[in-house]
Amino acid sequence: MPKKKVGKQKIRDIKHVFLDIVGFTQEGRIPEDQEELIGVFNRIVMSALKALLVQEDQRILLPTGDGVCICLYGDVDYDLHVKLGLEILKRIAKHNDTETRPQIQFAVRIALNAHPDIMVQDINGQNNIAGKGINDAQRILTGSGRGNLVLSEGVFRNLSGFSVYRTSSIEFKPFKIIDKHNVEHSVYLYSQKDAVGLNNELPEFVDEEGYVRSDRFDKTKSDTQTVAIFWLGHDLRWTGDRIIEGSSREKTLHGFSQILKNYAHSGIQSQELAAELKRLNEDATQTRDEEWSLAFRKQLDERIGNVLARIKTLLNPSQEEPSDTNQSITRIGNESMEAQSWSIHRGKIFPADMLHANKGTVAVWARVSDFHNRIGPKRYRYIVSTAGNGGKSFGNPALARYPNAWAICRVLPTVKFPTGQWSFFCNGTKPPQVKLRSADILAPGWHLFTIEWSRTDGYVRFYIDDQVVNQARFGPWPEGSLSEIILGTWPNDSPTHRFGSEVGPLYSIDRVLRPDELLAVLADRPV
Repeated sequence: MPKKKVGKQKIRDIKHVFLDIVGFTQEGRIPEDQEELIGVFNRIVMSALKALLVQEDQRILLPTGDGVCICLYGDVDYDLHVKLGLEILKRIAKHNDTETRPQIQFAVRIALNAHPDIMVQDINGQNNIAGKGINDAQRILTGSGRGNLVLSEGVFRNLSGFSVYRTSSIEFKPFKIIDKHNVEHSVYLYSQKDAVGLNNELPEFVDEEGYVRSDRFDKTKSDTQTVAIFWLGHDLRWTGDRIIEGSSREKTLHGFSQILKNYAHSGIQSQELAAELKRLNEDATQTRDEEWSLAFRKQLDERIGNVLARIKTLLNPSQEEPSDTNQSITRIGNESMEAQSWSIHRGKIFPADMLHANKGTVAVWARVSDFHNRIGPKRYRYIVSTAGNGGKSFGNPALARYPNAWAICRVLPTVKFPTGQWSFFCNGTKPPQVKLRSADILAPGWHLFTIEWSRTDGYVRFYIDDQVVNQARFGPWPEGSLSEIILGTWPNDSPTHRFGSEVGPLYSIDRVLRPDELLAVLADRPV
């Protein structure tokens, strides 16, 4: 193995396997999901290394947060990086087949390179890799997509010299990447017909001339900015809710601390907004405990709402004032910030066709009052609903009690269940039902209730405000000709089924959410 000492450095021939999780922060995963997913990812990578008998003295693992660069060196097979990439993809596919929770299912993109690099000790005294090889591997990763294995030109030339890689089942599809430094990289998509988990199609962002161009990246926010914008909106709303519900001053100050931190990383340039956030933090910090009156709390919450509205305006300066008809809203935190064609329904009754979509999201505002938290008789108070047969029971045990039902409601607290429940349920014409419930006690005020579903990915997810409170496998769903969707009551409009306070508007779109999209809806909180 050729190596040359350079002081305490060593030049090594390195095979690079650079991979990361696609959409790690952008697919509706809460932090607990992300932590669990990284654990699954790490176990898959380590099990793949073990399966291929890669020893500790033959590899260096360099974590990247939502991925890893595996640097292979020493006496290893000429194509070990290819075998390792394929083994990881196969194990991810097996994991996804058995994992029932969509947020713990995932895909990776992979880039392979081979080049001499310098082995050094990092600031923690650990082995690390530096040089052109690992830098190029990271550039090549930008041209890889979901389930892709993209090779550098050097890796391609090496593999193409062996007969095992010149079979009818293997193909190398050429394209080019122009990186942010305007350097062109010739790369190849590795395609193999029988490889489990491998995506053999070129990424959708390869243009007609066969290029992945640097301006694709220039037009988008960095992942750091996207995540910071999402958490900025989350922390603003969370802090406002804590203020109104009477939480301690310390908890509120923690919220303002997180707000300032995420604003600093958001990339938003506004001296006016920065000054207002600073004033909010100072007012909260300098006001004594005994001065935190209800009036003061309401004032802080109103100022937070104004900040959310200001952020929305800054990120979408061309947005028009809403009208009473269906319209488009823009999601905060989207890399391109383009309009996403949400429909806003401001009436009380409208067609239920939206539920026929293969994927979709429905979100509706409802004003929670003390009435909804008061212990009394068990009652179902509906925020939104649809059901066949006029909402009346068929009385036939072979059929669903309420055919083609789809509803979000408040199950009022009782002595036996003092917290009550926020409930979503739906079914087709026959049992069983999909049921998602939350025992959260919500502070009085406006709250957003959202249902997201995907027949393709097999899940239904229930959000309250910007938090996932429950989810389940996609199951029985309204089918055939559907009744109308009704806000604020059950289809038969029984007085005991009416929500009892304001409901609406309702938002819908025929696809699933990205986490930052809820910020745009939350910023449109009714007044």
